[in-house]
Amino acid sequence: MSRRMGWGGITGMALGAILSAGTAWAVPVVVHDTISGSVASNGGFYVGPLNFGSFFSTGIIGQRFHASSAGTISALDLRSFATTPRTLTFSLFSDVGGTIGSLLETFNVPVGTTLNNIAQASSPGSVALVTGAEYWIVSMTATQGFWYRSDGFASPVTVKEYYQTTNTPTIVAVPLGGGTYNNLSTTQPLGMRVTIEAEAVAPPPAAVPAPPGLALLLAGVALLGVVRRQSGVSAGR
Repeated sequence: MSRRMGWGGITGMALGAILSAGTAWAVPVVVHDTISGSVASNGGFYVGPLNFGSFFSTGIIGQRFHASSAGTISALDLRSFATTPRTLTFSLFSDVGGTIGSLLETFNVPVGTTLNNIAQASSPGSVALVTGAEYWIVSMTATQGFWYRSDGFASPVTVKEYYQTTNTPTIVAVPLGGGTYNNLSTTQPLGMRVTIEAEAVAPPPAAVPAPPGLALLLAGVALLGVVRRQSGVSAGR
């Protein structure tokens, strides 16, 4: 003779599973911030194609950051400016021995004409950052803009500056034009904030007494299941 589990038993099992499992969700974590709490500087670097009369150049500027947590970039904010509203391109690179490594992904950043404006990338990233690793955000834009510095930092931040004699922004082992990157360890870093979506799991909640109304409801449902089971047994005899 077989007995089927009543509705009360199913409800109890489902409720127990919900209460015993932790809940996972994405938590925003700022892993690099040289914007908040800083003083906007009038100084900075031109990015993108530049025309100095007979000399054409492209400004490639990068700033290194440390990933204190794992996750994908959910927001990239830059202190920037453009003479007309336009979209600038910035890329995420790996770090190899303290220098710019491999291209990982690219962000489009709409920039306005307000001085020292905080512009945000139009979409989040998809590459998972590794906890404890170093990365670079580098200007790889084919349109001209300005990346402002921030003042008021006690600890220096690593910045790389290079202006190459071509209007195609490309990171190369030996920079085009025979130049080298200008390595800066500065307390006036570029204004940049990197936020990632890190996964957090909440521990199972402690058992707490159910409200009287809920307890009565669950008891009624369980009783109904018992009555149904007994009815089924009686009918089968």
